[in-house]
Amino acid sequence: MQVLLYVDESAMSMRAEHLTKTLDISEHEVRVYRLGEDFRHAQDVLKKHNRKELPVMLIDGKPKSWDNFVSMVMPDMEIDNG
Repeated sequence: MQVLLYVDESAMSMRAEHLTKTLDISEHEVRVYRLGEDFRHAQDVLKKHNRKELPVMLIDGKPKSWDNFVSMVMPDMEIDNG
């Protein structure tokens, strides 16, 4: 599984990044791109992947919602949206 994250400094971005750290990197390709370091304009990434805000989470090249991302990265985890 290939996981790509486009993140900023928001809490949701940090949550997504922490979740990816639970993945075994010998089995999964994980890349994290940070606003200001790896890409300059959030609008370009958001428009390209048809999203409204960061973080943008892609699994195998397909954009995922938060709930879908969590269920694919950690299938046994219960989702807490609070």
